[in-house]
Amino acid sequence: MEKKRLTGWKTLSVLLLILTLLLIPALSCAKTPAEPSPEPASSPPPDVIIPLTAEKIAFDKNTITIPAGAIVNVAFTNKDGVVRHNFAVYKSSAEIATSLNVIYRGDFIDGGKSINYDFLAPSNQGTYVFRCDAHPRSMTGDLVVTATTE
Repeated sequence: MEKKRLTGWKTLSVLLLILTLLLIPALSCAKTPAEPSPEPASSPPPDVIIPLTAEKIAFDKNTITIPAGAIVNVAFTNKDGVVRHNFAVYKSSAEIATSLNVIYRGDFIDGGKSINYDFLAPSNQGTYVFRCDAHPRSMTGDLVVTATTE
């Protein structure tokens, strides 16, 4: 009789062990109230907004003036049907755009589309070059960086 009783306790112990092993993972997956996630860092608003349009393989401006170190937004519209354009800024008008010469290079967009190009103006005053990389001889202009207004 004593032997059966031990077997019963052993069976009960094994069942409790199995039940515990099954419940531990389930309890660890239980959801606890989540802490609110922090708001993603947003970009600071631009200091200068420059509207710029490409039409008939030309920019509507040949000079853009901005303060040194400003956060610049170029609100670019491509009105040239199926022709793709972009906006890029270079240190000089060198024919070959080396990585050392690039200040900012925006993505190309299709005709009939608009895009916002955001970049940080050079910190040094001077005259730089902006252009469309697809049409560097006909779509070009001066980017004049002046002293900051602060």
